Amino acid sequence: MTSGQQYMVSVTMRNTGGTTWTAAAAYRLGAINPYDNMTWGGFNRVGLAAGDSIAPGQQKTFTFSVIAPSHGTYNFQWRMVQDGVSWFGAESTNVVVQVAASRNAAFVSQSVPTAMTAGQSYNVSVTMRNTGGTTWTANALYRLGAINPYDNFTWGGNRVGLAAGDVIAPNQTKTFTFTVRAPTAPGNYNFQWRMVQDGVEWFGDSATNVSVRVKAPCTTC
Repeated sequence: MTSGQQYMVSVTMRNTGGTTWTAAAAYRLGAINPYDNMTWGGFNRVGLAAGDSIAPGQQKTFTFSVIAPSHGTYNFQWRMVQDGVSWFGAESTNVVVQVAASRNAAFVSQSVPTAMTAGQSYNVSVTMRNTGGTTWTANALYRLGAINPYDNFTWGGNRVGLAAGDVIAPNQTKTFTFTVRAPTAPGNYNFQWRMVQDGVEWFGDSATNVSVRVKAPCTTC
């Protein structure tokens, strides 16, 4: 899982006792390992539906949403409980879940002309800060990507990569310095970028949009 992301899960339990499980009798699925932990989103119980009546020999599938905790390794394990009475029955098989740190980025600054000449090349820069829990490297496909609209080729390319030796740890900044070519048709164009891990997700703040006025080349100069 990835920290902070939501996931749907399910746990199925069979009633092998002699009583019928109902919500009114406070039969619930409870978090264990450790008991009553709130690792998966701030709760430690999953209740039966109001109309559930799980008789001996029947089974109940508890389907619910969890939120992955911070980066680390966690146990996902549950057991039936009648609140106010006792825990009972077999524990679910423990699942060891690896939670990866979340990706995040903050826009710091940029340098881009607000007026360009059609077809001409310009040097620009965009600086982003790593505010997540992962380290950005070229091998992991962390890049600066063109947006507004997403993946546009307005400026000659839609990705700016890290250098082979770049290791941008959490709280460090990266200045992407690159050359763009102004569109050949005069007009107003958006210049805006955001961090992306290709094949995984876009993440973090977008750079402030710059509306660039592209003018026709001077033919009488």
